[in-house]
Amino acid sequence: MATQRTLMNEAHPEYLGWQSDWPLYVKAPMLTIKGKVFKKGDYFPWAEMQVEGKRVAQMYRQKLVYHNANFAKADGHGDRLGEMTTQKLRSVVGLLNNELKKNHCATEEEFKKKRCRQSVNAETQRRFIRQFLSKNPYMNDYFMSIRDEFITKVVEKEDKQDELELQSEQSGD
Repeated sequence: MATQRTLMNEAHPEYLGWQSDWPLYVKAPMLTIKGKVFKKGDYFPWAEMQVEGKRVAQMYRQKLVYHNANFAKADGHGDRLGEMTTQKLRSVVGLLNNELKKNHCATEEEFKKKRCRQSVNAETQRRFIRQFLSKNPYMNDYFMSIRDEFITKVVEKEDKQDELELQSEQSGD
């Protein structure tokens, strides 16, 4: 089974159609919607602008907007779960469930119904997190704050590793 990150390549395959939970970018040289002008490659915040989903689907079919994983990653749009390891995903689930239990559930029974399920399979875990967030939209802001922290730590760790490797190569010369 192909992953979201695999499917959401440079140009999202048209046969899959428009994905409402993936970020959209302007493909046309220029696009004017609700008085705002967008240039090619600009992020298109259709939900924030309250553009009707049917209209966005039509724009996607007309190739005015499209999905672009490279832009989404660079801009920090989308859930970016595809960039997280299984261990990071499990940590995210733990934090989401703690926040849910602490601030959004009155009883243990309510928590058990609403909680984010866990899986040892990374793709399944990503699906569980996405389902959880779509059923509990009030958790999105919290998720985005911890997501950014996890992604930043991963990038910082990779940068440190690269720096150490470069230093060891230079000292070995």
